Amino acid sequence: MNTSRPQSIQIRWPLLLILVACLICLTCEHDPLPNQPQPVQLLKSATKSPDPEDAPMGEPTGALIHASGCKETTGVSSKTDVPCNRDCIQWTYDSSGILYLTHVNTGFNCCPDSVHAVIAISDSTIQIQENERYGLCDCLCLFDLEYSFENITPAIWTIQIEGLYTVDDDPPLIRTISLADSSEGQFCVQRSYYPWCE
Repeated sequence: MNTSRPQSIQIRWPLLLILVACLICLTCEHDPLPNQPQPVQLLKSATKSPDPEDAPMGEPTGALIHASGCKETTGVSSKTDVPCNRDCIQWTYDSSGILYLTHVNTGFNCCPDSVHAVIAISDSTIQIQENERYGLCDCLCLFDLEYSFENITPAIWTIQIEGLYTVDDDPPLIRTISLADSSEGQFCVQRSYYPWCE
C-alpha cells in the first residue's frame, strides 16, 4: 500500500496555509482599511515657524500719501528744520521693506486743485515726477510731499525727483543710497530763485 501521496498532501496543506497567512499579513501592512488613520510624515520645514525675512518680497510699489499744502499760506512747517532755500529728500526705511520719502520744499502753484506724482520703479531706481492740476493763483510756494514705498529690498537705490518749477541748469534732486547701511538720511540741493528764498 502506497502512503506517500496522502503524506505529501498532508505536508503541503500546512505550507499552503502558512503562505496564505503571510500574503494576508503583507497585504494588511501595505493596504490599510479605508477608515484606519494613515500615518503622517512631518517635514522639517513644516515644524518650523515661518520667518518673515525668508519670505520673498513682491513687486515694489509706491504712492504719494500726503501733501502739506502751501507752507507760506497754511503756516505748516517741515517736520525737520530745512531752510527755504533747500530742496531736500528725507528718507526712513524699516526692516519690513517699507521706505518713506519726504520731498521737502518742492514748488507748486499757491492754490492748485490737486498735486500728484508719476512714480516709476525699475531695477534699483525710483523716479518721481511731480505735477499739479489747475493752478488757480498767480503765485508759487513750497510744499512737502510724503511718499510710501513697499517691497523695497535693503539694497542700493537711486532716488530721483523731478519737481515742477525747477530750471534746467539747476542741479537735479537725485541721490544713490544704501538701505543696508543706513535706515534714514537726508539729501539737499540749494535753490536760490522763486519760490525758494535767497
